[in-house]
Amino acid sequence: MQTTEQKLGVYTQHQRGNEDSRETDKRALLICAGQLQSCVDLGKENMPAYQECLKKNQQLWTMFQVALTDPENELPQDLKILLLNISRYIDKTSFQAIASFNPALVKSLININRVIAEGLANSLKSLPVTIDMQQAPQPNAINTENMTANVTA
Repeated sequence: MQTTEQKLGVYTQHQRGNEDSRETDKRALLICAGQLQSCVDLGKENMPAYQECLKKNQQLWTMFQVALTDPENELPQDLKILLLNISRYIDKTSFQAIASFNPALVKSLININRVIAEGLANSLKSLPVTIDMQQAPQPNAINTENMTANVTA
C-alpha cells in the first residue's frame, strides 16, 4: 500500500529543506491565490490562462482530498470533513468559473485559499482561525451553511 507521500509524489518533492507539510501547503495555497488573482486582473481576454489557473488550483485541492482521505492522516475527523466539504465547494465553483469568466466566484476561491493558508500559519503558532463559508458566493447545489471551524490541528 502506498503512503500519502508516495501518492502525492511531485507535490512533496517541492518541500523546501526543513519545511514541514503545513508550510508547503500554505505556500502552495498562497501561490495559487496569487495566480488566480493575476488571471482575474487580466480579464476575460485571456481565457486560456484564466482556465489554467483554475485547473491548477483545483489540482491542488485534489491533492488535499487524497491526503485527507488517507487512513494514516492524523487530523481530527471533524476537520477532515470540513476540509473535504470545502474541497467540494472548490470543485463546484471551479467548474462554474471555468465555463465562463466570473471574477466573484474566483475571488471566493482566492479568499478560501488565503484563509486556509492563514490557518496553517497560525496553527504553527497554535492560534485559532475561523473559516466562514457564508461570506462566499454560492455555486449551484452546494450547501455551505454552518461551515465554520478552528483550523488548529
